[in-house]
Amino acid sequence: MLVMVLAVFRGFPAKRIPTYIFVQVLGAFVGALLAFAVHKDAIYYRDGALLSETTGVNFYTQPQAEYISVSTAFSVEMLGSAVIACTILALGDSGNSPPGAGMHAFIIGLLITTTCMALGWTTRGCFNPARDLGPRLAAIAVGYPLHSFTDWSNFWIWGAWVAPMTGGLIGGIAYDACIFKGGESPVNYSGTLWKKKAMHTEAGFFANVLQDKNKAEDIDRQLEEGDLRTTESGHALDAGSPSTLYEQDEQQQQQQQQAPNSLAQ
Repeated sequence: MLVMVLAVFRGFPAKRIPTYIFVQVLGAFVGALLAFAVHKDAIYYRDGALLSETTGVNFYTQPQAEYISVSTAFSVEMLGSAVIACTILALGDSGNSPPGAGMHAFIIGLLITTTCMALGWTTRGCFNPARDLGPRLAAIAVGYPLHSFTDWSNFWIWGAWVAPMTGGLIGGIAYDACIFKGGESPVNYSGTLWKKKAMHTEAGFFANVLQDKNKAEDIDRQLEEGDLRTTESGHALDAGSPSTLYEQDEQQQQQQQQAPNSLAQ
């Protein structure tokens, strides 16, 4: 979830997202296997078998009682993810007073702990898809029933993936709209910068989808020259001076990054 938030709001390279997700899921998978190895004797002593409804739910996440509605479970996961995403962005904001060297991990650990204590009982606190998928796969691997993927109307999809992703986006938008002033967030993009992003997207579409590298090169050349008036497809973007707009946009982004953050202070 946080990787996606950083990619959307802080320019984290999107091509690295699959690698980070894989590593996180793998780490959660191995951790769950180790937890099972430590508690295996107690699990079999309690139930005599591997039952999803008793010990299985201690590995992965799902609503913990029959009276918990789908909307409640979704809202809890979304709220917790929004809080975590908002706090992580605040910790990385140079406009704030950041914690001392080596303290980020400790503070994030406290954040996750307190969030799980406050909101975790309803669903056992996922807030990160890897935290659910890795242990869920590990539970299947050691012999728990496959129906854990279909329990609670496929909770592992809407509760462990959709809700955290939605909450992360909400938290990022809330923080950047109310506090963050940096130019790398799309919430703070100027009109000119949005046009440049649109032209980059159009160039990628021509190069990768339509296989028309000539048009893609023409758009790239326009971007290099600061010509934002028209795209290759002929859509008018601005009637003013492109070079002036480009310079004004760069100056505006620098001023935003240098502006003191009065709210954080």
